[in-house]
Amino acid sequence: MKSPRKAVEATEPGTLPEARTFPVASRTDVEEARRRVLRARSLDAYTVEVRKLVKAKGWDAQPVPLPQAVAMLHSEVTEILEAWRIWDVHDATKLSREHWWQFWRPRGIQKPEGMGSECADVFIRLLDTCDRFGIDLPAEFVRKMDYNWTRPYRWSKI
Repeated sequence: MKSPRKAVEATEPGTLPEARTFPVASRTDVEEARRRVLRARSLDAYTVEVRKLVKAKGWDAQPVPLPQAVAMLHSEVTEILEAWRIWDVHDATKLSREHWWQFWRPRGIQKPEGMGSECADVFIRLLDTCDRFGIDLPAEFVRKMDYNWTRPYRWSKI
């Protein structure tokens, strides 16, 4: 699988590179996408999946200014705290119920609920933000970890 970063470039900050569009996913499509992502387990592969989702759901119709992207990322982080207040660290998916307005959801696929699900939302939003603004997250991760290893013991005490 070739790297998508080399193949496609965003035209301006806050826009996404072109990606294929997909019709509404069936249960089989959802399961295949899940298997594909779990097999890959790399940030590049996860970014490609997020890019496909963003394109398929029309979330790339307009450029997103950086302040708005950061605010959306912050809102996802806040939802982690909200989930923890309600369910602690437990998976609450089985506690959630289907609502009438979720008629579009394929039967048998429950909306994930809980702190872990909200952490995944932060990860998805972070990958989307980095993709939109051309940030090489794996390279930045390595660079930051290299620096963090040089910090003294209990540097920030958190």
